[in-house]
Amino acid sequence: MASDDNRTRKGGGQDGFSLLEALLALALGLVILSAFLAALQPMQTWASDLSRLAAGNGAVWTVPSLLAGWLAPAGNGRHQQGWPGVQVSNGILALQSDLEGAGSFPDGDLGEPFEFLRLRVQAGQLQVRSGRGFYQPVVQSVASMRVERRASNWLRLHLQPAQPGSLLGAAAPQEEAFFLDFALPNFRPNLFAEVER
Repeated sequence: MASDDNRTRKGGGQDGFSLLEALLALALGLVILSAFLAALQPMQTWASDLSRLAAGNGAVWTVPSLLAGWLAPAGNGRHQQGWPGVQVSNGILALQSDLEGAGSFPDGDLGEPFEFLRLRVQAGQLQVRSGRGFYQPVVQSVASMRVERRASNWLRLHLQPAQPGSLLGAAAPQEEAFFLDFALPNFRPNLFAEVER
């Protein structure tokens, strides 16, 4: 019986892999995996570039509707209150409007939400701050904003979209700066003389 066991061990095949065969299989698997991951890298870059471009362009074109909503009430209720309604200082556009108080009429206090807004561009974002709060980003991909008063009731905002960087390994086209003109309805001269009662 012992001779049969020896014959089976000597003449039969070995069970399992040797250490050298296992290391060779592992190395071959790593080479194939790295080639596969290298082939995926351009696809990831392409998808990332497209999403960044779509997000940037889409966000910048929401700026006019946002600003129109914030600028329309600027200066409301400022008559004899001593605050300007619209100020531009150090790249910050400050908008003040007395929108409501007791009984939905102006109360002379700018403590309600959205009665005192500050807008700025920082770190590629259009940011807004309400009252004493903190600046919050509302639109990405804005490189700069410049504000000028065209008249007492007219503002012009110059916006420069941020460049999306290189796309698919090539330089991105220069984004065009654009300007927006806004009329300030609360800064029109009164049509009729005010009467004290």
